[in-house]
Order: sequence, then C-alpha cells, then structure tokens
Amino acid sequence: SALIAFLFYNHFPAKVFPGNTLTYAIGALIACVTILGNVERAALILFIPYFLELGLKTKGKFKKESFGLPKKDGSLELRYPKIYGLEHIAIVILKKLKPSHKVYEQEIVVLLLLVEVIIATTIIF
Repeated sequence: SALIAFLFYNHFPAKVFPGNTLTYAIGALIACVTILGNVERAALILFIPYFLELGLKTKGKFKKESFGLPKKDGSLELRYPKIYGLEHIAIVILKKLKPSHKVYEQEIVVLLLLVEVIIATTIIF
C-alpha cells in the first residue's frame, strides 16, 4: 500500500522521489520473487530496457545526463547530439511521430511505460 501512495505522489509533477533506499529495496524484492517463483527468463526479458539503459550509460562513460533540455514552452529537446539514455530514444521517436515535433515530459513517461507494458504482455501471452 505504501508503493501505491508513492506512485500517486510520483506522477507528474512529482512531489516525492524514490532515491536509492526505495530502488534498492524494490530491486531486492524483484530478485527474490523472481528466484523463488522460478521465472528468471521472464525477469530477464522484462529487464531488457534497463540493460539497454546500462549500455547507453556506458557509451556516455556514466557522465552524460539522461534528461532532455527544457525549452521555454515546456517541451524537451535532446541535450546531446548522440543518444545516451532511453529518454533520448523516446524524444527522437516522439519527434518523428508528432507533426509539431514538440515533446513533453509526460509523453516520454507514457511511451516508456507503454514499452514496458508491451514487453510484460508479450511475456504473459
């Protein structure tokens, strides 16, 4: 129930942030459930975006930020000429799909969540 409250307050605009304490605990919980439930293959597939993020962070030598560059109208632009995070990939995809070529934070979050839901649905069925 605490995570439901966290999810409520973490929606845009976020009022709370997870920090290392929550992310480590959730990671440990996911690992335990994965091992005890004998669903390692499914967990590996679910974590593909995170492995991709690790590869992109490594490409940037862990020094590049995974944020878009905010514009005055609230839209986001790429911060670097190259891609160093999943957020950057989302910005590029959304700019190509939208006629206005303006991308907002909420749209990036929805796209990344949609990708994760598609992966999870694929695993289930």
